[in-house]
Amino acid sequence: THFAPNIDLNLDATCPVDSHYYRSTLDTSIDLLRDLLAQSGEEATLRSGTGLYRGNVSRRKRVTRFSARPLSVRRVTMTLPNSNSQVDPRVWVSTFEGHGSERRILGVMWGYACHPVSMPRLDSVSSEYPGLVRSHLRNRLGTELPVVFMPGFMGDLRPAAIDAGWEWCRTTRDFAHRLIEGPRFSPFDELSWSE
Repeated sequence: THFAPNIDLNLDATCPVDSHYYRSTLDTSIDLLRDLLAQSGEEATLRSGTGLYRGNVSRRKRVTRFSARPLSVRRVTMTLPNSNSQVDPRVWVSTFEGHGSERRILGVMWGYACHPVSMPRLDSVSSEYPGLVRSHLRNRLGTELPVVFMPGFMGDLRPAAIDAGWEWCRTTRDFAHRLIEGPRFSPFDELSWSE
């Protein structure tokens, strides 16, 4: 995440590493790997596929900005929907299917190129849409199912919640920005976010 404590010793000069947190993370990771390697394995078949979901859009748009004081015109990059930018709409899924008589799903890995930045409650910690997908999969396939989200090349991509209307314009300046810059991102409410 953007706000997690740093554990990269190569960045120490720009972002100090807390040695206790670093050691705790390292020890926990080693213990988890040892536990995993000590377990008896189970044969599985890996199945993979992709589908398309056009729910992402670039969040960087070059626009012309006018300023009265001092009088100037300049090009700036803003956080606005950029439907002209190329995005990857593929959702990929890999399942690990057991070989027993039930042929049950043992685990799922999936990915989508879209930053999870649409949570309606900005004051809460959330696993965002990857957590919602995990919950849906576990409800269908079993509550202990390992579900791993692999983010993909999300760069400047975010959910395509776009307010193409003019309702947010309250002043002449707002109308001018809307006319020149185009639509804005619209916030998610609880219902639309969980759909």
